[in-house]
Amino acid sequence: MKKYASALAIAGLLAAPAAHSAAAVDFNGEFEVNAFTHKPDGATRVGALQQLLRLGANIKLDDGVQVVTRMNLSNNYWMGNGGAGTPGPAANTPSSDVSLDLGYLQLPLGPGVLRVGRQESNWANCFVSCDDRRDRIIYMSKIGTANVGVFYDKVVETGLPKGDASAYAAMAIAPLGPVVGGLLIYHVDFEKNFLDMNQTMISPYFQGKIAGFSIDGALRYDVFSGSGSPDDDAKAAYLRGGYDLGVAKIDGQIVWTKDGGAPNRGFDSFSSMINNDPINNSSPTSIANIGADTIGFAARVSGNVTNELKLIGGLGHYKDGDDVDYGTDTKMTFLDLQAHYQVTQSTLVWATAGRVKFKHSGSGAKADDDAFSLNIRTTF
Repeated sequence: MKKYASALAIAGLLAAPAAHSAAAVDFNGEFEVNAFTHKPDGATRVGALQQLLRLGANIKLDDGVQVVTRMNLSNNYWMGNGGAGTPGPAANTPSSDVSLDLGYLQLPLGPGVLRVGRQESNWANCFVSCDDRRDRIIYMSKIGTANVGVFYDKVVETGLPKGDASAYAAMAIAPLGPVVGGLLIYHVDFEKNFLDMNQTMISPYFQGKIAGFSIDGALRYDVFSGSGSPDDDAKAAYLRGGYDLGVAKIDGQIVWTKDGGAPNRGFDSFSSMINNDPINNSSPTSIANIGADTIGFAARVSGNVTNELKLIGGLGHYKDGDDVDYGTDTKMTFLDLQAHYQVTQSTLVWATAGRVKFKHSGSGAKADDDAFSLNIRTTF
């Protein structure tokens, strides 16, 4: 109870402008509740309710400086008033702790801006990074038509000898004809860490529209060095295309990963049960992820029945095929149906129904899982 009272007290203080500098405070937040049920093959059906509540404030000073904050006030299962409940099937179990979600200073500096603090990270249409948080120092500017940035991330901070790790990176995003392209070079120094290795990731991506077709794709290539490094460089890529027929939009994608290059857990697989679990906004129906040695195909059809009601159907097949190095050799075939209803401008209600058939290529073992959810989200 003290944690919640403290968080609300902090939020109240944010509403009071600074005494010596004129400030405008813009509040924002989101509230989401998920009711879900999941039945593994041959097991008892389980279900629960999950809740997320965030409150943020963007403080803008007259001199152009901004302070952006957001807190998790609730991110947990409904446990009831009779004591601890049973967690659901989510891969990323929510936490009941009040915590800092975002908190950074943005300072105009020279031809660009400097940001310092806890920030949100997304890259390559969620293939590399998706709704992640980084303790980061970044300087961003514009060179011609390109947005460029250089930054530092604290990856691991233990305070112990051979326990820390840091990342140094550069990125650029620019229009390239009919598409927008980006390039990220991200180097992590683990040499002072117990892992004793360096990792350099190179990730280009693009998105745009050509001849009526929407297209996007990305590549991730990780190079390792040092005594603790893997034997092979990790590789991953995806390509997605779509066409709007007016009454409906058709999307298709291919995903390929090799030697440890799995996509971020928030990357859109077109299934509510596979890879639908960004680390900072967990999905209670997501029970599996696209693997580190995978070839997969998926398709999706979506269309608006009315201005408020949208229906979505998806199907696909992902085969994770490296039983030796990554402990799995599984085929996943899925079917997914969703309905989204925009109740008001701020509030969305949606339902999902998914089924995944699993088959282990080595043993031949099969499983047939399903999951359903009813959800509501309000943003302000």
